[in-house]
This record gives sequence, structure tokens and C-alpha cells, in this order.
Amino acid sequence: MKLSEYKYLIGKSKQQVMLEMGNQMNHYPFDVWIYELKTNWLGQKVSLLISFENETVCDVSITRSWR
Repeated sequence: MKLSEYKYLIGKSKQQVMLEMGNQMNHYPFDVWIYELKTNWLGQKVSLLISFENETVCDVSITRSWR
């Protein structure tokens, strides 16, 4: 997963993001949404963090975490 694959989301509204990525249990009023992209066999999770400002995507980042 490359961050450049998700930079196109910057500038889109929350509704546009929901149409493209789905809901995945993100609470609509929150300013940060998390999408789980992948989990490997060791339990490492790769997640996409989308930050909103005034209902518009202002930043995207990818994080890796262990369960």
C-alpha cells in the first residue's frame, strides 16, 4: 500500500469518501476516519487515516500496528 494511491482523496467531501471507500464503522461527525486496508498473517494491520477539516479531506496517512 502506497500513500500516493490515496492522495486523490484530498479535497473530497465526507460523502464522496463514503461512496468510494465505504463506511467501515466510522462515525460521521468525527474529524478522523480509519479504514483497515490489510492484515497480514502475523497480525500486523495496515490502516488508512483520513483527516477532515470543515467536512473536507485535508490529510491522508498510512499507519502500521500490531494487535
